[in-house]
Amino acid sequence: MEKNQNLQEVEWGDLGQLSLIQADFGVCEQARQNVATILTGKTRDAAVFAGFVFATCGEAAKAETIASELGKNYPLNTLVQKLAIPQEPDRARQLKQEVSPALTSCSSCRPP
Repeated sequence: MEKNQNLQEVEWGDLGQLSLIQADFGVCEQARQNVATILTGKTRDAAVFAGFVFATCGEAAKAETIASELGKNYPLNTLVQKLAIPQEPDRARQLKQEVSPALTSCSSCRPP
């Protein structure tokens, strides 16, 4: 819909959200493809989502580059400084952590 109405920034934001959900569910190849189409957008939200996707999908160097650019371009933006930049390393670390043994042995945690 946004594409038809020439609302490109909204389209990039929606695609960024979709990419982040894909990354969170491990569909990193598709998430990377989606993020590649929005990186040229240069909007704050698109850059934040792209950084999260790269961090979640194990591309810490790209995530750090985006975080650095965000910090430089938005030094007074609370969302960027207090949420986006600090969250990217956490997402990268989360990728390296193992699933808790309590969750793997929990029979009520498994789908029927």
